[in-house]
Amino acid sequence: MRGSTFFTLLLVLNVFWAVLSTNYVFKFDVTLHCSIPNREFGYNVQFYDKDEMFWNKDDPITEPYKGVSPPGNAFFKTEGTLTGDEWLSKYFDVKMVLFHTCNSLGESTRVGMRIDPLAAISEYSEDECYQFGLVADITEMRGDVWNVAKLVKNC
Repeated sequence: MRGSTFFTLLLVLNVFWAVLSTNYVFKFDVTLHCSIPNREFGYNVQFYDKDEMFWNKDDPITEPYKGVSPPGNAFFKTEGTLTGDEWLSKYFDVKMVLFHTCNSLGESTRVGMRIDPLAAISEYSEDECYQFGLVADITEMRGDVWNVAKLVKNC
């Protein structure tokens, strides 16, 4: 009995070690479109993994990315890494928090953008890579919205 308890403990520790040692790399290719003519616009973007458990806060995937764009489109790339997700989670629910000035008043506006599709987590402990191609017209956008992105896994 004593030996089987020790074996079970080693097995559980091995599983937790495999989960904690997995790196999940996220790459984001982003195009933000502002259709207000002759207006520069500023933006501040950060990507998160939205946690489902109410006592957990969302996990930052990237550092904030700030910029000012000439009229029209802003293009940028950013990336980050997570080492895991909530216990028993089967996917990453990616969300972009965006502050921008592409509105008629030119004032900073917050957008919480959920990204579809969800990024499935493999059952194996190998490192994984998720690349999102995201295009959004942010003109007068505010509040919580959904946007569809192109997702490539193991980029």
